[in-house]
Amino acid sequence: MNELNKQPQFDVFMAHNSKDKPQVLEIAEQLKQRGLKPWIDIEQIPPGESFQKVIQQAIPNVKSAAIFFGLEGTGNWQEEEIPVILTQSRKANIPVIPVLLPGVNQLPDDLLFLSERNWVAFASRLDDIKAMDLLEWGITGKKPGAEGENQTTSLSSSSTEQYSENELPEEPEDVALELLQRLRPPQFKRVLFYYKSVNEYDLPDTNAPQSEKAMEFVRLAVEQEGESLSKLLNTIYKVAPFLKQ
Repeated sequence: MNELNKQPQFDVFMAHNSKDKPQVLEIAEQLKQRGLKPWIDIEQIPPGESFQKVIQQAIPNVKSAAIFFGLEGTGNWQEEEIPVILTQSRKANIPVIPVLLPGVNQLPDDLLFLSERNWVAFASRLDDIKAMDLLEWGITGKKPGAEGENQTTSLSSSSTEQYSENELPEEPEDVALELLQRLRPPQFKRVLFYYKSVNEYDLPDTNAPQSEKAMEFVRLAVEQEGESLSKLLNTIYKVAPFLKQ
C-alpha cells in the first residue's frame, strides 16, 4: 500500500493564507460541529514534515476543496495549492468552493476564472448560518434542511416559484443586499436585465466593488417598489434558485 492510500479521507481540504488561519480554524470548528471532517494543515502536518509533501498527498484524498480568500490576499503556499486542487478536481470530479471571508467582496483579479464556480460569502461575520449552510451544501452535495427536496438542483436552472409579500423575511432590504453580494458578476447582470426597474447606468462605475453596486441597487429598488422588494427578491431567486433557503 502506498503512502497516498494510507491517508485518511476528509470531507474538505481548506486552502488558505496563513494570515487568515484564525478565521479558517473557526469555520473548521463549525464544520466539525456539523459532523464534517475538514483537512487543515495545522492539525494534520506533524513537526518535521514537509508542508508541500503532506499537502500534495492530502489533496487527492479529500471529497471537496474550499479555497478561502481574506483581506490579506493569497499566500505563497496557497498559490501553489490552487493549481493542484483544480487539477485534482478535474481528475476526481470533486467540487471546488471559493469562500470569501468577511470584508472581501470579490475574487482576486488573477483568479477571476474561479468566478465560474458558485462561491460562498461570509459577508460580515463567521457565524453566518446561511453561509455555513451553503458551504455544507457545496461540500456534501446535500442542502441542509432540505429533506425530501431535490438537493442537486442545477445552479443554472430557473425557478417558477414566487414569493408573496406575506412570505418575505422581516428585513427584505438586508436579505436582498446579502443575496446580490453572493451572486457571480454574470448573475448580477442577469438580475439587472430581468428586473428592468433599475438601469445598469444608474449604478456605480463598472470598476466599483459589487458590494457597492448591490447597495445602490437595493436603494433604487426600494424607491421603485417599496420596502417589500418582492419583485427584486423573486428576480434574484429566478436567476439563482440555489440561494433560496
